[in-house]
Amino acid sequence: DDGTTGDCTCLGWRRGMCGSWATSCVSSYDASVDYFPDKVAPTASELWTIEYFISYKVINMTVSGSVQSTVAYQCGTPKPNVSYATQYVSVPVDTVAVASTTDIPFVELIGERESLVAYTSSFSYVTSPCLTGMYDVGLSFSAYDASSWSRDDAMLETLGVDVTFAGTWDADAYNAFVISPASESTNLAVAEYVKVFGAMYNKEAAAN
Repeated sequence: DDGTTGDCTCLGWRRGMCGSWATSCVSSYDASVDYFPDKVAPTASELWTIEYFISYKVINMTVSGSVQSTVAYQCGTPKPNVSYATQYVSVPVDTVAVASTTDIPFVELIGERESLVAYTSSFSYVTSPCLTGMYDVGLSFSAYDASSWSRDDAMLETLGVDVTFAGTWDADAYNAFVISPASESTNLAVAEYVKVFGAMYNKEAAAN
């Protein structure tokens, strides 16, 4: 697989630099429109649920025994007011980082490799050939300070990261969206996190 998506190769382009993508901001909000016609739901995972509304969705993630609720609202629609929200994110996300190499395949499986602009450790741990190629030509970065063995949140902010997919150990990362695949009890439950990633990109159909 050379990572080709339309006219974009895995080495050459960031999303939005060529062609068009399937999901984007709405230009005229209509309260009667269901902006998420495709939906996901867990069937094996035990640590997350998702609620769908007309212009936003709420991802409820159990992290270290407590529930964190991320409100993902459609770009171009009014930001909702959800009483139990932990954080708000405009979707689809466009520029992301990951704190674990195990999250990279989820991004790649839904065809969003070009959005992955940073990994919060040394790229020597990354085994994806195309993502390594992006790093080699300056399209993805190691947001990591080797001298202090620490994550570089200033770089994540400079890169304009919408979301950093993180585990509990990186819960304080810039724009962290904390997920719990490592705490699930079965491999199928872990694999189902592709649906969580898909929901953040409005790519539920691809995730399903």
